[in-house]
Amino acid sequence: ERPVVLVGASFGGYVAQLYASRNPDAVRGIVLVDSLHPDIDRTFARLFGKEAAAARARQLAGNSEHISFDDLVASAREVAAARTFPAVPLVVLKHGISFDPRR
Repeated sequence: ERPVVLVGASFGGYVAQLYASRNPDAVRGIVLVDSLHPDIDRTFARLFGKEAAAARARQLAGNSEHISFDDLVASAREVAAARTFPAVPLVVLKHGISFDPRR
């Protein structure tokens, strides 16, 4: 039944954000667990350089969900382009492990 509390982990964070932006009246709250952020790839490249970004893209291409890196980039663009986000409680949980490939 609606309204719902959405919980999205990793790529599911994109799904939760898109659903919420498209159905704001159906959402009571959002929990993002280690969610991807639409700016992650630009930020990663800026912080760690093009070589590390390319290595990350190759690593992500072999995921168990069979989501291509291009799919991730397209989804990030779709989330970034979403114009509305409901005024609901938002909880963001992060595991605290760096995504720096040098560690």
